[in-house]
Amino acid sequence: HTRFVVLGFIVAAYMITYMDRVNLASAVPVIQKDLGFSMITMGWIFAAFRWGYALFQIPGGWLGDRIGGRRALALVVVWWSAFTSLTAFAWSALSMGICRFLFGMGEAGAFPIATRSLSAWILPTERGFAQGVTHAASRVGAALTPALVVLLMVRFGWQAPFLLFGILGLLWAGAWFYYYRDTPAEHRHV
Repeated sequence: HTRFVVLGFIVAAYMITYMDRVNLASAVPVIQKDLGFSMITMGWIFAAFRWGYALFQIPGGWLGDRIGGRRALALVVVWWSAFTSLTAFAWSALSMGICRFLFGMGEAGAFPIATRSLSAWILPTERGFAQGVTHAASRVGAALTPALVVLLMVRFGWQAPFLLFGILGLLWAGAWFYYYRDTPAEHRHV
């Protein structure tokens, strides 16, 4: 039973990663109007995330190997959630680009660390299923996000989705750190 709760946590993390990625794309027209960004400027801001993500994939995986999935995944989720929320306070293209780079830097460790975390808990005969569920969850998160972002923006402004999604990540990180253990032998329910 406990291993499926762990899988549920990873499913939620995968959804949150894609929600946090897609929220910017959904808010582009409103951000452009509010901050006066051109499409080229938005392209640079999107690229900033990709560069942070690409450059820190390997260090993120190394971090998970070094300190374990419990601490490492909580740490990277807190990191990227902070920069998701801080995106709401961007006042210029540079400030938004820096926030998105640092967001990408944190999110880069998510999939390597989550995969490492699952491998300790999911039986080898169930790992294909677990990977399928987690990857499907990320796409569901991406599919649900545009409508949710638009609803939040209409009601509260373009900053609201960034703040709320950041808070969601922080809540997830706290629950993960409380519940998850790096091996089943360390968990009180096993």
